[in-house]
Amino acid sequence: GHMHEGVVSARLGMAGLPALAEELVVARDLRLVELTGCPYHVQHVSTTGTVELVAWAKSQGLPVTAEVAPHHLAFDHRLVESMDSVAKMYPPLRTHADVEALRQALENGTIDCVATDHAPHSAHEKDVPFEEAPRGVIGLETAAAVVHSAVGLDPVALFERMSIAPAAVAGVDGGWLEPSRRADIVVFDPQAEWTPQRFRSKSSNSPWIGVPLRGQVAVTLYGGVVTHELAGERTT
Repeated sequence: GHMHEGVVSARLGMAGLPALAEELVVARDLRLVELTGCPYHVQHVSTTGTVELVAWAKSQGLPVTAEVAPHHLAFDHRLVESMDSVAKMYPPLRTHADVEALRQALENGTIDCVATDHAPHSAHEKDVPFEEAPRGVIGLETAAAVVHSAVGLDPVALFERMSIAPAAVAGVDGGWLEPSRRADIVVFDPQAEWTPQRFRSKSSNSPWIGVPLRGQVAVTLYGGVVTHELAGERTT
């Protein structure tokens, strides 16, 4: 399959991937978690049914966490009608109802965090018929802005879902700013309005080129050293 199986795929005559394919695998794995107690992380949640399964697992006290990618919070399968290969990703873009369920799940904490699912491809790879194109889009430089624009989390929740929780899931050092902590810092301007036109990435397979976004990363520091500064367009 090349996109979500539904009314749009039927109209386009394109082989689709049903939501049930994702949900059956997650349901099976969660029962194994129930049996073994093994920690389990659900990557790239894309359907309402998967959200419901994760919510059930957490209600049972199972060691389960989950993530969503920015594009699944912003677009639904109607984007594929353009036949532009930047709309081809895995899991595929689902329905509007799925998008709404994902947004709510991120807000209420059923989905713990956001993962960029950054998948660069060269122009010649993507510039082919939709069915032949590789899956994936870039998302590293737009992730925070897309989540802020699509979901509108308050500042604490935004950093919780995009920084604190991912660090906890991955088991790496990360947390709120405190004296003596390592200065790995992101400065995010929630009021900035911008329209992506080009990226620092060597790839440009992004569905957000030309799409207005609200919120922008202004400065990043790694170990106390400025690694990105928007105002001066400075990188190290």
